[in-house]
Amino acid sequence: MAFDGYYDFYITSDDYDWETRILRKLEAKGLRGYHRNTFTLGSLKSSSRLNGIKNSKVTIIGFVPLSKTKSSVDKYLASLSFEFKGELICVQITEDSVIPDEYAGLVHYHGSDEEGLCCRIEEVIKSLPSGDVVDSSRPQPLEDFGPLTDLRIAELARELGNDWSMLATYLGISLAQQQDLRRDHQICSRERNQEMLVLWRKRDSCSPSEKLRTLMTALEKSDRTDLKDIVSLWQ
Repeated sequence: MAFDGYYDFYITSDDYDWETRILRKLEAKGLRGYHRNTFTLGSLKSSSRLNGIKNSKVTIIGFVPLSKTKSSVDKYLASLSFEFKGELICVQITEDSVIPDEYAGLVHYHGSDEEGLCCRIEEVIKSLPSGDVVDSSRPQPLEDFGPLTDLRIAELARELGNDWSMLATYLGISLAQQQDLRRDHQICSRERNQEMLVLWRKRDSCSPSEKLRTLMTALEKSDRTDLKDIVSLWQ
């Protein structure tokens, strides 16, 4: 099926059941959604999330109570949506759900009436200009980072181990961002290291070859010359 734009919406929430219900209701209206089950196999989650935001007309984030908040990912996605000038729909799923202060001043929706919510979301989507017609059976291409591919980032993250924080500091990742990464990835250190490297790779606006040199310098300063030697072979 061909459709206007890339995806009509990208939906995410720490409440997976709510996310699934709203997804199905919107798809029943003929809208095409991007969600965690359409993430590209073998790609980092952060890259897939970014792909969803960049290629969707609207980003729908369902915020939950603090007691059910699993990470700061939804807050991060909201900031990315603004960065790419996308349409952001914040949903307060329940009365005690918490929308971050920086987005509390925006118009947001309450999730108690799910049918009404979906109708309002449909109106917002249909009011936006249409994009180019694309083949819906093909995933949208991710940004080209040259030799710093997702696979190599994943391999480096695995070998980096507990030296990730020192490397992050030399790559310009703030202490606050490092603390967020620790909190979000308390179980799997490899995923934490991946997220840190992807965050740096995306934020650094220089060319892929310059990024490669920056990474090698940071690895040397972190006393991981073994990893610097491996990275130096990347082409």
